[in-house]
Amino acid sequence: MNNHINITTVLASLLLVLTSCNDRATETLSLAGQNQTELLEVIDHYAKNGDRGKQEAAMFLIENMKNHSYVESEAVDSFMARVRSLDTDVNADSLSRIWATVKQYDKPVVRLDAKTITCRMLVDNIDRAMARWQKAAWRDNVDFDKFCRYILPYRMLDEQLSEGWRDTLYNEYHPIIEGVKDMKKAFYLVHNAVSERFKRTPFDMVYLADILKLRKIGHGSCVQHCIYEAAVMRALALPVAVDGIEAWANYSKNGHMWVALIADDGTYTVAKNDSVARKMNYIDSSVFEMKNQPEADYPYNTGFKKRCFKINRYTYEYNDVKYADNETDKMTRNHFTQPWTVDVTRDYMKCHEVEITTDINAEYAYLCTFRTGRGWVPAVFAKRDNGRFVFHDMTDSVMYLPVFSKDGKMLPISNPFFLTNGEKQIVCPKYDEKTEMKLDRKYPLTPHFISYWPPIRGARFEAANTPDFSDADVLHVVQETPLMVNYVNVDSKKRYRYVRYVSPENKNPGISELQLSYKGKRIAGMPFGDSTLNDMNNAFDGDYLTVTEAHVPFSFGMDFGRTVNIDKLMFSPKTDANFIIPGNKYELLYYDMGWKTLGVKTASSNVMEYYDAPSGALYILRNRTTGNEERIFSYDNGQQIWW
Repeated sequence: MNNHINITTVLASLLLVLTSCNDRATETLSLAGQNQTELLEVIDHYAKNGDRGKQEAAMFLIENMKNHSYVESEAVDSFMARVRSLDTDVNADSLSRIWATVKQYDKPVVRLDAKTITCRMLVDNIDRAMARWQKAAWRDNVDFDKFCRYILPYRMLDEQLSEGWRDTLYNEYHPIIEGVKDMKKAFYLVHNAVSERFKRTPFDMVYLADILKLRKIGHGSCVQHCIYEAAVMRALALPVAVDGIEAWANYSKNGHMWVALIADDGTYTVAKNDSVARKMNYIDSSVFEMKNQPEADYPYNTGFKKRCFKINRYTYEYNDVKYADNETDKMTRNHFTQPWTVDVTRDYMKCHEVEITTDINAEYAYLCTFRTGRGWVPAVFAKRDNGRFVFHDMTDSVMYLPVFSKDGKMLPISNPFFLTNGEKQIVCPKYDEKTEMKLDRKYPLTPHFISYWPPIRGARFEAANTPDFSDADVLHVVQETPLMVNYVNVDSKKRYRYVRYVSPENKNPGISELQLSYKGKRIAGMPFGDSTLNDMNNAFDGDYLTVTEAHVPFSFGMDFGRTVNIDKLMFSPKTDANFIIPGNKYELLYYDMGWKTLGVKTASSNVMEYYDAPSGALYILRNRTTGNEERIFSYDNGQQIWW
């Protein structure tokens, strides 16, 4: 396109914009500065051609373009140059190493779409999107409004911009759905193809590269995967959105994203092992995969699932948010005035209204959820209406704390509550009822970690006095799935110089700690082990987060330098170190309009015991020595119930 259009064309196009759209288009044009002519030329191009549909599509993109941006970085360019120079595919570790060598050149610059996008890019995007939509077998199921929202946009999230991605991705993936008439089936087939082609293996580069760069890399985070998959879908005229949660309600610091098909009768997704796209589907990442199952009577709960409190849709379209709480802090205001998300929780699960009635003098109230590492964080807001606050589309089995803001601080309105079939269950301490608590963790144990442990069955611990273990005695064979920490009494009066762990045949489960002791005193020595090990010292460093492991079956052990007596061994499999660690200091707190402490104690075993805690409360156990993963829990029938 010619960048030097005459003044008459500019004025005519500007007049067309001013008379045919809302204020957001004029705001975009004002923001564009010298690039305004590129945007106006798009309008002029379709006005001259008399194509009303494409003209409206152009207006949709321009009026919603305001403040969309991306990050430009020399380091990303250098990174991609090195990736392109490689003849073979690279894995995530290799990509991280490449990024480490170029990130020193990183000088990120934020670029606004309105200031950088060209007429050529917009026209090409509109023409390609419109042509594919009009020829799609499911054209009658996708109206113009749905087309604009879920097929037309030239970007998915905040990735860098690229030209030509629609044709490139169409040519690569269209053969997969050649002849397919059903939109949902096409979505399912393409989803599976993308999942095979693009691996969810994150690497260290933090920026969202453009779509064609992501195609070349073939690896990425959950966000990068969604950008690529959504682009493939839209290139094939499948109306999709990126949906997600900013954080889980009961686990981790992270959230999750996925790509959803937007149909007339609802939102469709494909979860693991699905054979079709489904409505009201479970969130795939909410269920931990257990490749290895423990015994049926295993004492730990293996059914922990992540829960979500809100599901958002990330949109190109600008969504007006009516929110203006001047009493709250800047971070909260920024969070709730973000215009590119809409609440779609109801598309995925049963929801309820929550009403809070209070006489506090506040215009806004909030429901907080507990975030790992951050504490109570506002999740949703409601404006006062006739003395009450009504929160829409709230989910069951999530712990909420109602608060209001004053002078930048969040203050509780009441104690926390959760919903059961929409009914509020307020959690209050009962001071006249004390409970005896035996706590073994400060954070939920997930099936992800438990799955590491069944393969240890069949492993053995041997002791010997010759370095080749030709005279070995078996001290212990692991017969059942181990626990987080395992103590074994050694019934032998013999003295030994060497002790080793031998993994089961054809298996290679990692070990985080191995300790040998006699009469309560730990025995020191020199570690030894197979050359295939990552680091044999990890099992003897006192740190449960480091692991001795290998890609093949292995053995490792300790040379004491002399013969010694052994009466106990302790071993721990690969774990998260969120269990009770002897010698660490812990503080138990309960909630009653604020956190109240029950004091700090030093752990003498792998269980903390309390006898004077008020029953019925919400609790948190904090490790005051190390670590920051802690979650709230209730206590019922001798069990910690995690929220």
